[in-house]
Formats: sequence, C-alpha cells, structure tokens
Amino acid sequence: MRQAMLASQHSFNKGELSPDLHGRKDWPAIYKGVASAKNVVIRVTGGAVKAPGTKFVAEALDQTRPIRFIPFKFGSTQTYMLEFGEKKFRIHHNGGLVLYPDGHEKAGEVVVLDSPFTLDQMQSRENVVDAGIRSVDYTQKDDTLILVHATISPKILTRTTGGGRSLRRLRPSRYP
Repeated sequence: MRQAMLASQHSFNKGELSPDLHGRKDWPAIYKGVASAKNVVIRVTGGAVKAPGTKFVAEALDQTRPIRFIPFKFGSTQTYMLEFGEKKFRIHHNGGLVLYPDGHEKAGEVVVLDSPFTLDQMQSRENVVDAGIRSVDYTQKDDTLILVHATISPKILTRTTGGGRSLRRLRPSRYP
C-alpha cells in the first residue's frame, strides 16, 4: 500500500515570492518563501501569524454620511477612538461605545457630544469654505487633544475627572 508523504515547511522568512520564481529549484530562497500569503504576517523569525484586522463595534452615527476616526490616548494605557460625524462625535473604548455612567441623567445611553465640525461645506459671510471634518488636523499632549481647522477656532478636547469629556475653544496663552 502506498502512503502519501507530506513535506512541511518550517520557515517563511523570505516572504511572498514572485510567480516568476515558481519552479526555480536552483535558488535556495525558494524553500523559505511562500507562493501566496493572504491575511497573514510573516515574522522575521520565519513563522506566519494571522494578520490583525478590524472588529464591528457599532453602526456609524449616520450611515448615509461619511465619518472620520481620530485616535485619542489617555495616559499610557487607555486608548480611545473618536468617531466624528456631522456636528456630533462619539467615543469608542475597549471594543464598544462609551456610555454615560450610573448616576448621570442619561445613565446607560451612548455618549454623543456636540462638535463644531461639519462634513459638507458651510456658508460663511464672504464665500463658501470647507469646514469638513476631513480637513481637521489634530495633535495630542498628555490627556489633551487639540483639533484645528482653517475656518474654525481651535478646539481642545480633554478628559475630565469622573470620565467626562470637554470640547471647548482653545484659548491661546503666553509662554515666558
């Protein structure tokens, strides 16, 4: 009785190989590569692991309009993702949406905060200007996120004690 013999490959550290190399038995790297590497990450040590992906957490604020995610890291261990939509934003944390805490008048509801940023163009006195969330730049220092746009005064987002959030106008100060 004939038995099939399976060959095993223990290293993929040459990564995904070009189809032009298939069948080249004279090149030693061919034995450490892979023909196709879909949805995996090749490690330097030669192994292959499943690629990280995304997880469905919730429907968008408004599924008919685009949104923008902006990362926000508080301290050294707490990370948040801010979901900006039309004049509103929500906060994602630990695989879910942030809810109002017990004792709050909206306890258990998803925190939805007002934002000055729109997705479309807004009318100004002089002309039409883009105030869309897509053109907002941001930077972060410690527990403070600064959001800036060419047509709207800079805004500062801070996490307050008790887990609250505050989005307010940035008031420039003089430094010595």
